[in-house]
Amino acid sequence: KRIWNDRDILIVEGDQTRLGVGNDLFANAASIKRILAPAVNAFSCYDDIVESINKHHNGELILLALGPTATVLAADLASESCQAIDIGHIDIEYEWYLSGAKEKKAISGKFTNQKHNYIYCHHRYADKRIP
Repeated sequence: KRIWNDRDILIVEGDQTRLGVGNDLFANAASIKRILAPAVNAFSCYDDIVESINKHHNGELILLALGPTATVLAADLASESCQAIDIGHIDIEYEWYLSGAKEKKAISGKFTNQKHNYIYCHHRYADKRIP
């Protein structure tokens, strides 16, 4: 959490990921903006995702949660002098930590794709993409 303490962050995530929604993971961030991408096979929209980041990035720390696409994005953004971190499944792991879970379980309203076992618990959530 110290990485984004008092910093503006731009989260680039799958459209069902909902990083930090319903918990205090990013409570210490100065501000949060989001770019939503496909939850699965985000690489098929790679150029659109990069274009959206370039359009909306204003020096924020970029946090990426897009599976393997996030790893490639982090490297490409770093080569453009952007600080970007592939944070993987940090939100789901944090939810499990907070709940004291001993094994992986579905988290209501969040997409979980651990071990090739896709779990999505439905939740009222308006998907609003940033153009």
